[in-house]
Amino acid sequence: LAGLYYVGGSALTHLRDFDGIEPEPEPEWTGDQFVMDSVEEIPDIGSLQTANSVLGVPDIPVTIRFLVDLRHDAPETLSATLYHPNGTPFDIWFQGSDAPSVVELDDVFEGADVNAHWELVVTDHVAGDIGEIWGWALEIDAH
Repeated sequence: LAGLYYVGGSALTHLRDFDGIEPEPEPEWTGDQFVMDSVEEIPDIGSLQTANSVLGVPDIPVTIRFLVDLRHDAPETLSATLYHPNGTPFDIWFQGSDAPSVVELDDVFEGADVNAHWELVVTDHVAGDIGEIWGWALEIDAH
């Protein structure tokens, strides 16, 4: 009976029972956000290394944004480097500069596979200040 409600074409050639209904095609991938959302303490005069896994991104051109939630008494005493899964480093910020909350990485890792474990290393260069990373994310969107 389900086929009797078919609109378009010949009802006889498209008559199907419920078991023969074809599934809807999956929507095209448009983007996702990959989050490391645990609070991690940045050691005084030391480095914190955290990881974030990116999985399921198709091999298509993408836009990558790095986002961080950082709480520190003196962020200008920090530096941060993001490592692509192939080992390529990118300095997010240097000691003496303000820590940005969002960084566009469009041209940095262009053409490289984004699926794997990314690493963020935050280093405190000056004693006496404390802080934490409350999380960071890679926001990846299809072009």
